Amino acid sequence: MRTTHLVSGILMAVLSLFCLLWLIPNHTHPPQSHLDLAPSFLPNIAMGMCLFTALVLTLQAWRMPKNATAELHDEFGEEATGGDRQVLLNVVIWGVTSGIAAYLMGTVGFEISMTLMLAVGLYGLGVRNWTLLIALSLVIPSALSIATWYVLGIQVPGFIEEFAIKVDAILASINGPSE
Repeated sequence: MRTTHLVSGILMAVLSLFCLLWLIPNHTHPPQSHLDLAPSFLPNIAMGMCLFTALVLTLQAWRMPKNATAELHDEFGEEATGGDRQVLLNVVIWGVTSGIAAYLMGTVGFEISMTLMLAVGLYGLGVRNWTLLIALSLVIPSALSIATWYVLGIQVPGFIEEFAIKVDAILASINGPSE
């Protein structure tokens, strides 16, 4: 488990640094005014937390003696075997659906691409309750899109943003002109 934790921590740190140093700065827009929250704010916080977690995991595993009798398996127990065919299949399923969703995001928008990603991913992971699968796949992307618009004031690419703009216009016309 020591080796698994070392490799996992190093890979997470490299991925976090990649996101922090290149992906997020080069693929987010600057704020629209000096008072706006930058679109890169939340992704930077998330990747910073991943980097911190990766560093803690790596340091903890590095400090563990190689021949320790009590390795880092307090979470998994003695039956921990590492990866197997099912774990690899799950990684492949989520990897492929994430790649397709990333491609579709620029074409059909956030809501539709995330709905498809969740539906395919959940089905591939064994969720066979169709009501639950459809409900999760439809509600979660729409709720996230609406929440980012109304809570953070950030638009995600998709059709719900147009709906939110229309709702804002209707609410503004009801409330009258602002002073």
